[in-house]
Amino acid sequence: MSVLQDAGYIVESADLNTGFITAAAPTKARLDIMWGAMNEGAKVTATLSAKGPSASHLRFVFVTRAQRKSAWNLSQDVIQENAVTDPQIYQNAFTKIGEALFVAKAQR
Repeated sequence: MSVLQDAGYIVESADLNTGFITAAAPTKARLDIMWGAMNEGAKVTATLSAKGPSASHLRFVFVTRAQRKSAWNLSQDVIQENAVTDPQIYQNAFTKIGEALFVAKAQR
């Protein structure tokens, strides 16, 4: 959780029993010439599970999110979510976790 928070994500939920975490990046608003106001952001889910006495399994899913008003019905929002498939994003997350574990171990 601390790595996500350090990256600017806001933790929305975390369950110690299941190891499931959800977090969202702050939304950024921009003006699209064709569609008007567009809100963009990102979400992440993480699942952490034990794999023995000294090993764990961690899975991340990053998703980008765009929200705008419908051109046909202004009371309706159009939301588009896409899975992030760039391996560098995931590698960066695991690198940051490795660094955080190194620091935590050195402080013991």
